[in-house]
Amino acid sequence: MLKRVNWSVSRLAASLWLLTALGFAPAADGADRSASMTVSARNAPYIRAAAHGLPLHLFITDQDIERGFIDIADAGFLALQTNDPAGTMLLIKLEGELFSSAEVEVDGYRRTVGVAGGWIDIPFRGTGKQEIEISSRLYLNRDAQAGIAPWPLSFDGRMKGAKTSGVGISCTSCRNRGKVP
Repeated sequence: MLKRVNWSVSRLAASLWLLTALGFAPAADGADRSASMTVSARNAPYIRAAAHGLPLHLFITDQDIERGFIDIADAGFLALQTNDPAGTMLLIKLEGELFSSAEVEVDGYRRTVGVAGGWIDIPFRGTGKQEIEISSRLYLNRDAQAGIAPWPLSFDGRMKGAKTSGVGISCTSCRNRGKVP
């Protein structure tokens, strides 16, 4: 970011030097001359995302198997920050073979997602950091067995108003990519 600011300042300085060199500076003979120049600035769109407190693993019990699901009331939270007044789109993906679907509640919005994933719209609340709580109900496949499983949900935040691709930042820290202990 600092390089971009330095580059912009360098361009402005070069433009002013060029105007001076072309004779738009005050005349030596005392005559008044004037010139106008338009300067504009634009903030580059950004999104920052981090996950905190999400479990690395799930402990699936025989009672969970009988019930057919696992409830996780306080699964952690996401910290989102953007300057996009259109808000953020949060993609939630369910990974792994133990689960058929998941009901995920993020920021008061509930969404059922399968392996294809699903989107939740997070409204813009200013450029400050938003801490968004996550809770979920994970529905087990019929062939699931009791034991330890890796955390199955991953998240990807994208700016809703962005007109270019590639501005989303994946929260790869949101889930454990390591091996089950």
